Amino acid sequence: MSLPFDLRLTDPPAAAVRAALTRAVAAANGRRKTGVLRLSADGPATLAKRATAQPEGHYANAGQPPQVGAARLALAWWTAPGGRKLVRVRGWRDPSGRHGEALAATGRELNSRPAVWHLDPERVIRAEANGSAEWVAACGCGAVGSPTSLAWAGGMCGPCRDRVDELGPEAVAHEPGLLHDPGFEPWSVGFSPDGRHVAAAGADGHRVWDARTGELVATTAEPTYNRRAATPVVGPDGRFVVIDDNENLLIPHAPPAWRAGRPVRIGQAVTSAHWTGRPGELLVQRYGGFDREVGLVTLPAGRGPTRRPPRVWAELTAVRPDPAAPRAVFCAAAHVAVCRVKPNGELPVEHRFRLGTGERDRTGAWAQPPDVVRFTADGERLLFAGRHGADGSQLELWRPGRPTALLQATVPFRVRDAAFSADGDHLFLLAAAGAVSVCHPGLVTHVRARLGWHAAGATGLAVSPDGRTLATAGPEGVKLWPVARLLEVL
Repeated sequence: MSLPFDLRLTDPPAAAVRAALTRAVAAANGRRKTGVLRLSADGPATLAKRATAQPEGHYANAGQPPQVGAARLALAWWTAPGGRKLVRVRGWRDPSGRHGEALAATGRELNSRPAVWHLDPERVIRAEANGSAEWVAACGCGAVGSPTSLAWAGGMCGPCRDRVDELGPEAVAHEPGLLHDPGFEPWSVGFSPDGRHVAAAGADGHRVWDARTGELVATTAEPTYNRRAATPVVGPDGRFVVIDDNENLLIPHAPPAWRAGRPVRIGQAVTSAHWTGRPGELLVQRYGGFDREVGLVTLPAGRGPTRRPPRVWAELTAVRPDPAAPRAVFCAAAHVAVCRVKPNGELPVEHRFRLGTGERDRTGAWAQPPDVVRFTADGERLLFAGRHGADGSQLELWRPGRPTALLQATVPFRVRDAAFSADGDHLFLLAAAGAVSVCHPGLVTHVRARLGWHAAGATGLAVSPDGRTLATAGPEGVKLWPVARLLEVL
């Protein structure tokens, strides 16, 4: 995370903390006259005394009035094993502009977290398993455990810290814990097929990072709003396609430079675009009344013929990428059709079924289309997630061709996204509030672990090709979870 001011201190005197606070406020305020943060004359001295006298704690403040670009200050301190006092002072401008109850709710959540999280928010995760919850640290070297057991210091485990102290920062190679670019709030996220890059899309454009170093390697050249990404975010051939809702364009970006290629004009608003698995090919649905035409788009050639979906008002909700025989899923409320996607754009229906009990809507069938539809890793089954009550979700697992669902269940949270690991061992459910549930892929509601980090919700989830890393997109940026190591120690 790159901030205007970010300073770590070890066993500092109060004067050093006071000076750091003063510099942090000045750096966050800059030359702006609005959203300015002001501390009382004795504020830095009082905070410095607390930080040096108390074993652990944290403090945060924001400029007034809260708005886009308001100054923010964060101070955290924690006593590491051996009695070392670790202090971190940060100052920055908040580009989100969150205010009111949304900001208050986020503040309450952050205040409930331990001091060590505030010291190193990029690296500390809440993990719940076997009926107990704890905050664990994840070093960039791969070590995972409680901060105390890792001899946590300076944002890394004790052994890594010792190497840095002895040989310098270049002595250790750490994978990032958070991918962040000030002012960018990602909605969706994905890994490149080789796992070397992470791409994210948001309303104001896209970003691409090196997954091993955290380096930002590509970004939208200028602010452009109302943009999304195709599904998955990075296609099977490694390309990233931006959906520009202002001009109704598909704009491809290819590695290694990730520069924009020749755009394809769709002509009408795009409701969804999915990679089929055939080279450079996407299945695209346009918004055009009840027909909602569907057609293939091949990059860079352009649009092919369009077809009507298999049912009136049916939405294209998922595609199973397969170079030989991709399949598409269409949903119209509870009605589901699974179609083969032919090279000429035809969509012959292979299976039809109805979500729910199969009775009338008032007795159990889904009245609304699902929010999330995902194929299992082997492509043999389908997971559907839709709203249930005020805050929950209903889940159904189907094997197309069978007359009834394999499983029907509910969870007490709104499912915002879901993904199966490539090896088929895990199902990851992302709650709208930001927590990730690691579930059995067949039992669905059998939760092996629940992981928490985001404080203001999350919207997108992806699993690395090797299954070792999870990425989630939220207002804070893209969080990288070393999920394989976490599951080994929980």
